[in-house]
Amino acid sequence: MRFGVCTSVHNVEQVARAGFDYVECPVTELAGMEEADFRAAIESVKRSGVTVDVCNIFFPGIRMTGPEVDTGVITEYVKRALDRVARAGASMVVLGNGGLRAIPDGWPWADGVRQFTDVLRIIADGCEPYDITLLLEPLNKKETNLINTVAEGLALVRAVAHPRVKLLADYYHMRVESDAPASIVAAGDWIGHLHFANGVARGYPKDVAEDDYPPFVAACKAVGSARRISIEGRTDDFDTDAPAALCVMKELFS
Repeated sequence: MRFGVCTSVHNVEQVARAGFDYVECPVTELAGMEEADFRAAIESVKRSGVTVDVCNIFFPGIRMTGPEVDTGVITEYVKRALDRVARAGASMVVLGNGGLRAIPDGWPWADGVRQFTDVLRIIADGCEPYDITLLLEPLNKKETNLINTVAEGLALVRAVAHPRVKLLADYYHMRVESDAPASIVAAGDWIGHLHFANGVARGYPKDVAEDDYPPFVAACKAVGSARRISIEGRTDDFDTDAPAALCVMKELFS
C-alpha cells in the first residue's frame, strides 16, 4: 500500500519530510499554471523524492449538469488538464466536484444523470491515451445530490461501462452517509482508490481507536484492488499532524 496526502503540489517538500510516498494534488492547480510555473513545480516534485500519483478537484467552476452545461468547454478543458496530469506523472484522477455535478432544482433528474454520464465518458476517453484511470468519488448529501453512496457510484460506473472508469471509497463520506463497509466488498475490483480522514471532524487521524476504522479497513483489504490511500482532511498543523496520521494509517492498513 502506498500512502499519500491531498494537498498542493507546492507542498511536496513538507509531504516528503512527513514520510508520505506521494502527493494527491488538484487538477485545477496543474491546469491553471503558466507553462514555466508548471515545469518548475514538476522539477520540485522530482527533487523532493515523492511522486504525484493521483490528482483530484478536477473542474474549475465548469458545470456538469443543468442548463449551463457546455460540452465544448468541457472537452477542451479535459484535453488541457489531462495533458498536465500525465506530464506530472499521475496515473489516476478523481472526479468529486460535488457542487458542480449537483443537479439543479427544477432540472429533470434523468437529464442531469445523462449529462453527468456524458461527462464521465468525455473524461474517460481523454484518459485513454495516457493510461490514466478516472475515479468517481461518492460524496455525502451536504456536498451534492448526485451519487452519495458507494452502491450508487457502482451502479453509475457499471452503466458507463468504460475501461478507464473506476470508483473511489472515502471513509469520511461513507461515515456521514452511514454507508456500510460491505458496499466496498460488493464493489470489488471497481474500487480503485481510497480517501481517509477522521469520520467525525474530517481531521487527520490521530489514533487507531478514535473512530470505528476496523470495518472499513477490513473491507478495503478484502477487495485488495486499491493500492493507494490518501488523507483528505483538515489540519492546522501539517508538520505535526501529518507524520502522526501516517503512523495511524500504516498501523491500520499495512
